[in-house]
Amino acid sequence: VLKKFDATFIVGGHGPLTSTLKRLAKKLKIDKNVIFTGLIHNLDMPAVLYNTADICVSTSLVEQLPTYIMECMAAGKPVVASSVGGIPEIVKDGVNGYLVPPCDYKETARRIMDLLNEPEKARRMGRAGRKMVEQKLNMEVLINKLMRIYEAICTT
Repeated sequence: VLKKFDATFIVGGHGPLTSTLKRLAKKLKIDKNVIFTGLIHNLDMPAVLYNTADICVSTSLVEQLPTYIMECMAAGKPVVASSVGGIPEIVKDGVNGYLVPPCDYKETARRIMDLLNEPEKARRMGRAGRKMVEQKLNMEVLINKLMRIYEAICTT
């Protein structure tokens, strides 16, 4: 990605691989393009995503239904994510982001570059993600759906 674009990668959180990733960034001479934030407080996450990120990336190998991706979508950002766990339930490939095979860094980079090359497409995908959150993933909608299920069960 950095061979074609002047980009900055923000790595949020802190885990067992943080120091390894920092050493790798230095070894690859990309440490000036990678910011390791450490833990980002939940209350700060919307501002960080809305004001800082253009694209959200998740290369997790194991996930259920990650809040991070839903937060990215709520902020109107396109997502590039590994196709694992519940992620394909919310990231619709080519609609609100791209799904990539786990551990496929070349495909991940290709999809990031696709979005950087086509900013209008990235904005359209971001809007589609926001729409999905508003229509299908917000608490009010989910509670109403659950109540209808309970009512149907109780009346049969």
